[in-house]
Amino acid sequence: MGELETIVDTITAALRGANTRLWTSEDIAGYLSCSESTVFRLSAKPQFPEPLKIFGVSGRRWVSEEVREWAKKQRPSKKTGPGRPRKIA
Repeated sequence: MGELETIVDTITAALRGANTRLWTSEDIAGYLSCSESTVFRLSAKPQFPEPLKIFGVSGRRWVSEEVREWAKKQRPSKKTGPGRPRKIA
């Protein structure tokens, strides 16, 4: 991460009053174990957190906590069954 990005992350965290980190598409891809192109497809969906556009920084950034919360909501409920039943031959 470049010096400017580190400064922006620090300022953003201070403004939010929490230790918030901004993630790039590469960070999200690593967290979700998918490709960056998948991250961009997901980001086009209305349920996915909105990216921040920061003047002077190329690319989009997402608030890490928002992405984590979104990912938690995507997990299947434990109340559902084990899946589709198998055919027994």
